[in-house]
Amino acid sequence: TGDDWDSVAVVPGSLESRDNGTHRLWFSGSDGNEWRIGAADSSDGSSFTRVTGEDGWLHDGGAPGEWDDSGIRDPFAVATDTGTELWYAGFDGTTWRVGHRRLEGPNQIDASSDRTGARRPVLGLHDGFFHPQGIRRPVAWQTDTGWAGTYAGYLGEVPRVGAFVGRAADRLQLQPRRPTGGDTLIFRTERGDEDTEAIPLDTKVDGNSITGIGLVGLTLDAERGFVYAVSKQLPYIFVIDVRDDSSEGFADLNFLDVEAVIVVETSAGAAGFRQTLAIPGTDTLLALNDAPEAVYMLDLSQVVDDAKGDVLYNLQTGWLPAARGAEGDEGTETQTSVGPANLVLHPDGRRLLVTNFNANSISLYDLSLGPHGQLVRETPLVGENPYAISFSPDGLHAVFANYTGETDEESRSHASLGILDMDEASPTYMTVRTWIQNK
Repeated sequence: TGDDWDSVAVVPGSLESRDNGTHRLWFSGSDGNEWRIGAADSSDGSSFTRVTGEDGWLHDGGAPGEWDDSGIRDPFAVATDTGTELWYAGFDGTTWRVGHRRLEGPNQIDASSDRTGARRPVLGLHDGFFHPQGIRRPVAWQTDTGWAGTYAGYLGEVPRVGAFVGRAADRLQLQPRRPTGGDTLIFRTERGDEDTEAIPLDTKVDGNSITGIGLVGLTLDAERGFVYAVSKQLPYIFVIDVRDDSSEGFADLNFLDVEAVIVVETSAGAAGFRQTLAIPGTDTLLALNDAPEAVYMLDLSQVVDDAKGDVLYNLQTGWLPAARGAEGDEGTETQTSVGPANLVLHPDGRRLLVTNFNANSISLYDLSLGPHGQLVRETPLVGENPYAISFSPDGLHAVFANYTGETDEESRSHASLGILDMDEASPTYMTVRTWIQNK
């Protein structure tokens, strides 16, 4: 209470059982500025009475400039035939170390240097160990050859347990676990921030530096638990794991991270993917590319949901030609070059529609024809720069959005939606039935 030396904190250290049947409880006390060591005695192990020294405490730190001049705590005492061996943690204002005192009746003998006679710690810090911020909480016991024990070593605020041995109570040495012949060291990284709200793509995967510059499309593959991200400037398809498949014996370390990077190599560089689509029930991923303009077929069977990211090459199994970009620009001159823009698979799993941005058209592919499919029809004049497209739930219509729409005489653009007839039995099949214009 008040300004007493242990008015702010009292922390138990160890219980010393003596030959006469009494018990001494060693504890640490703090007044908010400095830690010191006190004790309390008991004859029954239940009720304790403080043992008060001249200043209240029994043991204080060293003189200014010594290794424990800023406080001592965590006492651990063992009664022996010749007295009591007391280990404790000492603080110099920066680092905690372990010291030792032998208590022989009223006498106190501190561990000291044989050469200089100066007081010294019995366990200090060493390069390469796991506790650069200090060691505390010594626990010791006698062995046939001397002493052994454990301590808490700190890396920042994180404690870990280490071990020590010694031929005498004040002659101790750390006992690290050293690798021996046949040992295998395995290192694993884990996401450090559980509150991360973004998945970085400017990173390294399987030793390769990658970047996510120019991202234009995200597609969910619910069947595999992946999201595919594509860039209009890079020949990459990023495979992002969005389903935690951890189970007993397997930690899904790539959850919400890059599972794989698919690199597509062609003579033209395969720069500029716009969108992807995984065909349900198959291992085929469709991907739209700007250079050369095509619908690529990629084999997903080699993308494995495991604990490491992979960079995968040579997954292309086929392609379908698509309309040209700026080379075949129709209508009003467009200030960019985009060939195939978006694609959508009909509910029948057979028909594939692709919007052609610069060609102002929509292509129909029949995937049941030939080894990979075939272009069977193209609907022209669907407005300036068709881009997004989707089917109605019944599959009888497709709705597409024109990025620019119609341009009037004053060069004003009016974005529009078009309704495309997808009923194969209809006389207006693959023609625009109506328009919804933004004017």
